[in-house]
Amino acid sequence: MNLFRKSESYDSQQPRGRSNWSKCKRAAVALFILLFTLVLARAQSIGASAKTWIEIKAADKAAEALANPNVAEKERLRVEQIYYQLVRDNPQSVPAHNALAAFLWENGGAEAAIEHWRTAQRLEPDNAEAANSLGGFYLKMGRVREAAEQFLLAVHSESD
Repeated sequence: MNLFRKSESYDSQQPRGRSNWSKCKRAAVALFILLFTLVLARAQSIGASAKTWIEIKAADKAAEALANPNVAEKERLRVEQIYYQLVRDNPQSVPAHNALAAFLWENGGAEAAIEHWRTAQRLEPDNAEAANSLGGFYLKMGRVREAAEQFLLAVHSESD
């Protein structure tokens, strides 16, 4: 008995439409898996983004306590570390860089703030918050042309 011949005769007994249907099912399953993978990846991205926003809000809440003039420098440094940890945990997060930059700017760390706004702008060139903040910095420094470019970018980004 030749197994090869048996499989040939088995193939010849299968209706042609059925093998095409089988191929179609396999393609449909592959497409479903691909789409499910993309949806899952997007959901994870949305989940990570939501987590980042929650962490930003928590850091902002901690920063509010710094408005009290009796707050020790140690507390300010603790809050600053919360923001830095947020950026370390989410290095590709534009909102995280913007939040850290705003905190640094408000607490005398202008140069470091500028670097984080520039990082946010590199990550997302049309980010209105980073552009507006950089525009304010450039204007304060007397760099009117650069300020105007950033403000125009911010306005254009907001209108999209």
